Amino acid sequence: MSSFFLDQATSQRYFVGIAFSFGGINYTTAGATADTFKSLGFIEVQIDPRPDDRFYIVNGQCKDDGSWDATPRNLDDLKTGWVGDQDSQQGSILSGSD
Repeated sequence: MSSFFLDQATSQRYFVGIAFSFGGINYTTAGATADTFKSLGFIEVQIDPRPDDRFYIVNGQCKDDGSWDATPRNLDDLKTGWVGDQDSQQGSILSGSD
């Protein structure tokens, strides 16, 4: 599971293994560790799995709490589309024997 470290004062996100600057100090990729981020007072945020685009409209990147802003798709529209897809597939499969 992916995660990032969050500076709650600025909402800046930091990632393990990626060089960064904080408080006038430059940290190398080797210095960008979970222990370093924790010592600076950042909190680790676990990123929830991205909602399935077939069922949700995902609005941008994950939020600062690791969740996603997603809107469920219309179930009736999904059903209609899938029935049409299945009808087309079956038609093309059966057309060779008709």
